[in-house]
Amino acid sequence: MPKPPRSPIVTDREKTIGVRVSPREYEAIQRRADKLGLRVASYVRLLALQDAEEELSPKN
Repeated sequence: MPKPPRSPIVTDREKTIGVRVSPREYEAIQRRADKLGLRVASYVRLLALQDAEEELSPKN
């Protein structure tokens, strides 16, 4: 399945996180990302930040 086009949205993301996975693990992650129409990086970011929503929300 072809990768979705990159979003032209400018963000303040400038840090990277590298994670090594086996080919089998990568394929499983890729399949799940594809099902959601996401790139692997976006899918992994979504999972990593699921529990951090409260911490990342603007302070009132």
